[in-house]
Amino acid sequence: QVCVIPNGVDLVEPDPAAVARLRAQHGCGAGTVLGMAARLHPQKAHGDLLQAFRRVLDRFPDTTLWLIGDGPEHTRLAALTRTLNLTDRVLFAGDRDDARDWITALDLFVHPSYFEGLPLAVLEAMAAGKPVVATAVDGVTGLITDAVDGWLVPAGDVEALTAALLRALGQRDRWPEIGRAAQERVRRDFSAQRVVRQYDELFRSVASPAR
Repeated sequence: QVCVIPNGVDLVEPDPAAVARLRAQHGCGAGTVLGMAARLHPQKAHGDLLQAFRRVLDRFPDTTLWLIGDGPEHTRLAALTRTLNLTDRVLFAGDRDDARDWITALDLFVHPSYFEGLPLAVLEAMAAGKPVVATAVDGVTGLITDAVDGWLVPAGDVEALTAALLRALGQRDRWPEIGRAAQERVRRDFSAQRVVRQYDELFRSVASPAR
C-alpha cells in the first residue's frame, strides 16, 4: 500500500519592516522585482530565466531579478549575466537564513525547473500570496492551476517562459486576486498543520489493534 502525504509549509505573517528594508537596501524603489529561490543547479534552469528576463527588460525596463540561493552553477550563471548585459539588473543573493523575507519582498515569483517533486520554495511563495510563474512539471502541475493561482509554461521553452512573464507583468491588476487564490490553495491543502494531522492519522491507523 502507498500513502502519499505532500510537503507542507507554515503560514507565517510577513514582516513588512524586513520587506521594506530589503527593497530599499537593494535599490528597488517602486520597480518590479522578479525572483527565484533555489540552489544554482542545472535542474533549476536559471539560464532559461536569465534569457527570458533579458527579453522582458525590453518591455519592462524598470524590473529587477533576484536569484536567492547558491550552488555549482554560480560561476556559469554570473558569466551568462555579463554576456546578456544584465549585471546591473540581476542580484545574486546567495544562501539566506531569511529566504522567506526575500520571497515576501518579491512582486512575482518564477520557478522554471526542468523537473521537480513538490517544491517548497513555490509553496512558500504561494503561502506569502505571491503570483507564481512555473513550469508544468511533476508535482507543480498538482499545485498550480494555470491562470487561477499562478501561470504554467512548458519546461525548457524560453519563448513560452518569456511570453508568460510578459503576460503576468501586463496583468498586474490581477496579482492580488492570483495571490489570494494561491494563499488559499496552500492553506487548504498544503499547510504544515494539515500535513502533521495526516501523519498522525497514518501512524495511528498503522498502530491500531485492527491492523
